[in-house]
Amino acid sequence: MFDSNLIVILFYSGEFFLTDFSESLIDLFSAVKTGKTNEIQKLLNSLKGEETLIDWLKDYRDSYGSGVLSWAVKNSDQEAIELLLEAGAEPDEINARGETPLLNSLDQNNENLIRIFLEAGADTEKKDFAGNTPLTKAVSTGNVSIVEMVLENEYSTPDLEERNGEGYTPILLAVDLGHLEIVEYLLDQGADFFKKNSEGRTILHLTALHNDFEILDLFLEREETKTILEDKDADGNTALLLASSHDSVECLEKLIQLGADLLQLNASGKTGLEEAERQKYHHVTKILKKALTEKLFFAAKHGKDDLCRSILQTGISPNPIDQEGNTPLHVAVIYNQISTTELLLQWNASPFLKNLNGKSPLDIAKEEEKIEFVQILEPEPEKD
Repeated sequence: MFDSNLIVILFYSGEFFLTDFSESLIDLFSAVKTGKTNEIQKLLNSLKGEETLIDWLKDYRDSYGSGVLSWAVKNSDQEAIELLLEAGAEPDEINARGETPLLNSLDQNNENLIRIFLEAGADTEKKDFAGNTPLTKAVSTGNVSIVEMVLENEYSTPDLEERNGEGYTPILLAVDLGHLEIVEYLLDQGADFFKKNSEGRTILHLTALHNDFEILDLFLEREETKTILEDKDADGNTALLLASSHDSVECLEKLIQLGADLLQLNASGKTGLEEAERQKYHHVTKILKKALTEKLFFAAKHGKDDLCRSILQTGISPNPIDQEGNTPLHVAVIYNQISTTELLLQWNASPFLKNLNGKSPLDIAKEEEKIEFVQILEPEPEKD
């Protein structure tokens, strides 16, 4: 078989005596590099039917590791590409980085070239040495038409779940890059959105990280999203923790509405509130304090002492008031939560603060003859 590198080796060493045929191959390579379409056509016609030409087109690489077809793609030379493919060039030619012409065309965001290589039967499963697939490259373009072209072509169907070198599936990559239309399209195609990247991050982590609230809305429409709400990444972060530590206000609000746990700790033992306060994210801090306060009222009403204690440990005041002027202590008394009442008092909840009706927790206990509560709430008389 023809040695594809022999021409270059001997030519540059000065030991090669050119024949008409070998000179034509060098001229062809030069014509492709310089984009001389007429010259390419002429040379290919003169070499038509030669088996050596086909071997050379498939195997030749220059000193940079690029083949003839790779140079045509670099130049975005559609005519040259079509001529070379027709002459027998390999559509899956690989350069020194493991890149195929299809991958390079995707880098250029060139729909015409992409279509040509797909129709030529280019392998949509081939990765470059960095692990990039044609589908993940298509996602990186941000062009949903290109993603459709690659995924739905009739010649070679790629794996919808194949990961790139960084551990991203196509849908994870689309979320990470913020490509809303592509995310919608991949969801419609049945992409698995429960998978994690190499850092253990789900689609919820990635939306929270970048505050992509519009993309987050797509997933919140799906009930099954709740099953990954508390998943932690390699740093121990839930989506809510990431939203808190990256000032992702809109995503944070949506995650709270979905029921995300406000008291989860990251690998450093910090809550979302602590992270937000540390970084002086005032709006995030305000949102988290409001949500924790609402949770404190819930805990007081339902006698959830452990929850109540955990919330107070974050620094939330034991004496906030609701729309009726009631404090959590009012609520605990009204709903007969004796142990919660004792707990709140231990955390300095005031039995004397009055609601909008002018009633303190102690007043309510006395009026309703809740003797046990009165005994707890009423201060002991001073001894003489």
